[in-house]
Amino acid sequence: AARAPIPPLEKFSDEPPLNDNDRLAAFWFWRHLRRKLGTGIVQGQMLLALAGGESLDAFLGKKFPDVWKDDDRKATWWPTSFTLLIRERLAPTLTMRESREFLEKAADFVFAPDGKDKRLDPLALIELREQPAVRREVFERRQNLRIEIARANPVWHNAWRAYGVFLEKFDDEKTTAEELKKLWQIARAEAAVAAVLETEARAALRR
Repeated sequence: AARAPIPPLEKFSDEPPLNDNDRLAAFWFWRHLRRKLGTGIVQGQMLLALAGGESLDAFLGKKFPDVWKDDDRKATWWPTSFTLLIRERLAPTLTMRESREFLEKAADFVFAPDGKDKRLDPLALIELREQPAVRREVFERRQNLRIEIARANPVWHNAWRAYGVFLEKFDDEKTTAEELKKLWQIARAEAAVAAVLETEARAALRR
């Protein structure tokens, strides 16, 4: 990827099939958008917009208005982003340990319901779901999970996904507290399965 030429941004919206170098660049372009906008927006809003006839340029202009209104910044946005992505050399997939620790942190909250900071798990957080601060924090966790889930280790993917469903439903008024508790139990069960699989995988690899 570092040796391949960077195609112009317009190339990604062309209808003719892309060549191998363009496909490689398109992979990084897709990954960049997922990191900046979130997987849900890229796979949902963007694909629907393109399918509806909206140009890629118009869609990106709405999502990056400060960049798109400046011709110089727009011209350098993709080449610069591509270069930074390659230099970072991030692993496409997190390790089992990294995936487990990410999920643990994502389910660890600190709030002060009685005036003193307390560590709360998602089950305890359900009782505080109407508080604006709680809703904001859950929203941030949900957005971060959406961005990172593409990198989740396969062993932990289902656990991440189950927890993501819980976060998605957290501020849904149609979802009752009892339903949320069930979703949290499902997420915990998936995490327990993943922990067993990780242990077995490590034993098999003798690590």
